[in-house]
Amino acid sequence: MKDKIFLILITIFSVFFLVAAESVTTTTNLGDPVIGKEIYESQGCGACHRINGLGGTIGPDLSKIFEKSDDYIRESIFEPGKVIAKGYKNVMPSYKGVLTESDVDNIIVYFKSLNKKKKSIKKNK
Repeated sequence: MKDKIFLILITIFSVFFLVAAESVTTTTNLGDPVIGKEIYESQGCGACHRINGLGGTIGPDLSKIFEKSDDYIRESIFEPGKVIAKGYKNVMPSYKGVLTESDVDNIIVYFKSLNKKKKSIKKNK
């Protein structure tokens, strides 16, 4: 009986770590926030969008974009007219053919990093 319980616990433990390792690998390989910020800036996104009070007002504020799903962000970049934020007009061009999937992965990771920066600012206060 003890052998069966031990075997079950080892199996559960192994599955847990395989799932955890897969999660870390997926997140790590998704993109680079530094490159994402560079792409955001080089494409002039800040001319229309703002983050933490910096940037334009033509497009939605992206300060809390990290709360949105990766799919939502990707769709907003490649098909901006599909879902239009309340209070804004459909004026953003599609970046399909301009940005690669990898570019968008980097931008998404940059946006997601804004949440971590916000948390560390709160801890320092």
